[in-house]
Amino acid sequence: MVDSFFRDYLVERVEGMLAHRILTGNYPRLALAPGQRFASKGGYLAKFAEPSGTRLVADSDWVVP
Repeated sequence: MVDSFFRDYLVERVEGMLAHRILTGNYPRLALAPGQRFASKGGYLAKFAEPSGTRLVADSDWVVP
């Protein structure tokens, strides 16, 4: 961004970087579009797989409120 410290430009740069990611990890539907300021509009209900609490597993399908 060098000397371009503008909020809108920063958001556009993040949008572009998200659009070109190969892996989105835990967020398979993560994306931004021009004029859209929420990266994710849904999610999974999850629980810990074992009592030690080291691994999460999805307890539902993708949920959009």
